[in-house]
Amino acid sequence: MVDIKRVMDEKKAEMERVFTSKLTKQKDGIIDAYVEASRNGLKSISAVEVELQEGEMDYSEEVMRQATELLEFGKVTSSNELDVAVPNTPSKIRKGLETEIQLMMDKQSSDLAYRLQMVAIDGLNQGLPENTVRLMLEKEYDAFWQSVLQPMIGMVESKMFNRGREITFEKYNDKVFAYRYTAVLDSRTTDFCRSLDGTVLQWNDPDFAMYTPPNHYGCRSFWTPITKEESDGVMVTGAPLGLPKFSSVNTFRDVARLSIVTGK
Repeated sequence: MVDIKRVMDEKKAEMERVFTSKLTKQKDGIIDAYVEASRNGLKSISAVEVELQEGEMDYSEEVMRQATELLEFGKVTSSNELDVAVPNTPSKIRKGLETEIQLMMDKQSSDLAYRLQMVAIDGLNQGLPENTVRLMLEKEYDAFWQSVLQPMIGMVESKMFNRGREITFEKYNDKVFAYRYTAVLDSRTTDFCRSLDGTVLQWNDPDFAMYTPPNHYGCRSFWTPITKEESDGVMVTGAPLGLPKFSSVNTFRDVARLSIVTGK
């Protein structure tokens, strides 16, 4: 069994390292553009375009690569759990992934441009020396990524990993009886995910989509499949958060059978 927690922690650290490196390399070029524009006045500052890509240092392409790897990792782990072949990613989902990443990159570019424009305009209005304006722009650039990068990495990691697992579950839906909410339990686990850990729901339960991870920033939870062979034909009853927690498939079957017999 693949140690999902270990792999995800390693992937998170890798993204932090690689993204930070690429953004640092692009920093001087972006700052230079605003410093040069400041020499020519307000109109030039407003005309500067921030593009988070530059040849081999393309941050946007790196985000897409990491997202794709996480999607594939989700597919592989879930396929291993079901003992089936890893499915292809439908072209519709792949195109949707590319569009989603591009929209995120566009928003980051526009948000960064706005913040740097405000700094450059403020420096122009105050008549500050060019070196001072440069330092202010560099500080704003670093502050922007300190506030944006970690939440973005957490979102990409959890969303893409779980989307990959969904692709497998949708492909082999006939093999899956129900899903067990699986939270990574450690000091970073939220009370919400800790309370859901072990809850079993079927895919057509109205609350299944509501509780499908990610459920918050940095969410590391995921659905673990219970196959039809493992379920032995029992029915899932109860309501979310009111269902018993199952440490294994055997206890799931035993408790489920008991609920049928007793009506509780």
